[in-house]
Amino acid sequence: MADADIEAKAATAWPTPDDFWNFACGTYAHAPMQEACLEAQDSLGADVNLLLLCLWMDDHGVRPAADNWDMLLEAADWWQRERLAPLRMARKALRGQDGYEDAKAEELAMEQAEQRALLKCLIRPPVKSGHARDVWPCVSSYLQICGGKLKAPKTPK
Repeated sequence: MADADIEAKAATAWPTPDDFWNFACGTYAHAPMQEACLEAQDSLGADVNLLLLCLWMDDHGVRPAADNWDMLLEAADWWQRERLAPLRMARKALRGQDGYEDAKAEELAMEQAEQRALLKCLIRPPVKSGHARDVWPCVSSYLQICGGKLKAPKTPK
């Protein structure tokens, strides 16, 4: 495989909310990707939207500036805890019942709102990552952070 096939073309700007939504929906539509995202969510507590944004970054050969990365992590944690987890729990409780499709639509709309919020965290231009496309540095970094949270000892209150 030639280097040109492996290397991602570096983006000079972050995606628009519509472009990111379309990328996320198209990527998530592939069954293996959906399974991997849900496994990361269930086993590591990963935020699927942030995971998909990391995949977009890796696909475009960029990464966020360090302070933007911290803002992304904080925003994703808040959105999961305060908005998406309660909706997800309510939707799952309605499975097979009236109202399930409405709950699913509400959760999907909240996922799109989280994506817009994540993109607002990216206040600095993308930084060229310098990694080959098949390395997935942003995805790997994020999943390591998620795994580290699971291994961290609980502090007593």
